[in-house]
Amino acid sequence: MTDTDPNVVLHLEAIGSEPIYAGFWLRLVAFIMDFFVAGAVAIPIALIGAVPLIFFSAAAESDPNEVMKVMSTAYTAVYVFAIFSASWFYFIVFECSKLQATPGKLVLGLRVTDEHGQRITFLRSVSRTLGKILSAVPLCIGFVLAGLTPRKQSLHDLIAGCMVVRAQSQLGSNATSATTVAADSGSDSTADSSKSAPDSDRLQAQTELENQHTAHCDNAETAPQSGDSQSDQLHECDSTGERIIASAPDKLASSEELAS
Repeated sequence: MTDTDPNVVLHLEAIGSEPIYAGFWLRLVAFIMDFFVAGAVAIPIALIGAVPLIFFSAAAESDPNEVMKVMSTAYTAVYVFAIFSASWFYFIVFECSKLQATPGKLVLGLRVTDEHGQRITFLRSVSRTLGKILSAVPLCIGFVLAGLTPRKQSLHDLIAGCMVVRAQSQLGSNATSATTVAADSGSDSTADSSKSAPDSDRLQAQTELENQHTAHCDNAETAPQSGDSQSDQLHECDSTGERIIASAPDKLASSEELAS
């Protein structure tokens, strides 16, 4: 595959080339971009969902049976869970999609892959996103690991078996691999044709020599001559055959030189 579409992800082990990993600061910039993108979508939804929350809170204060307080508390829990779920869902869906990246990562040319350079599955994306909870506790040390580990993996990357790499390095490796394979195929076909050509020429030259010898002897046998003359012709035929056979290596070598 030599397609330059960003949703094409290579199998890095098959290519045998080391990708360019995205470090801590580059990933931090991508996260900030995603924060504003997700916020632009989530804030209006959160404001709409806050209207019933205000209603339940006001009603709970005037309800002597505390029924509205229970409903208010339940709605608040659902509301908060929905906000966090929406933000998690944002990362989960984008990173396991064909894009393999959130909008912030796409802008910076980053892709999320598994440890073999392939597109991650939905479950792997879920485990990576939920693993960010552990990366954030304590003091976001799990995120800082992206600047310390050999392959720039945060704690949640290590948990889910993922990497964040630059897409250009993947595509460049793909093009190099495809060119190498094509060159190897061309070399093999050229070598095969060069091997078969001398064999064909050798067979043709040997056939011509045999035909010359047979024709010469046939003429000697069928010519109307006296016994001594015919015997001389047959002796000459045998001598000619020996000369033809003796000259075979030279003619074969000459044909091989022309073929090469």
